Amino acid sequence: MSMSLPARANAEFLRKQSKDLRQDFADGDDAAVVRIHEFLPRAGKLEGEPLRALELSLQEAQHALACEYGFSKWEELMAAVDGPRFDELQRLTDREAQILM
Repeated sequence: MSMSLPARANAEFLRKQSKDLRQDFADGDDAAVVRIHEFLPRAGKLEGEPLRALELSLQEAQHALACEYGFSKWEELMAAVDGPRFDELQRLTDREAQILM
C-alpha cells in the first residue's frame, strides 16, 4: 500500500504520524502491525506473536512511514516536504534555476 503525501504535508505532521504509528503498533493495532510488517525489513521476517512483541523504535516507525509514501528512507521524505535549502539553490546552474522556477 503506497500513500500520497497530503498537499500541506510538513515535517511536524510527518513526525506526529510516525509517533502515532509507533504507539498504535505498541498498542497492538492490527492496521499498524500490518503496516510495520509490510515496510520494515526486520519485521517482514516475523509473523504472529513474535511480530507483535517487537520493540519498535521511533526511527523504525519513521522508516516504515517513509516507505509508505514511496521513499526509501526518512531523510528523503523530509527533504521532499522541506524543499531545497538555500545553500543547495546557490549551486544550481542557470538552466536548473529556470526549470525550478
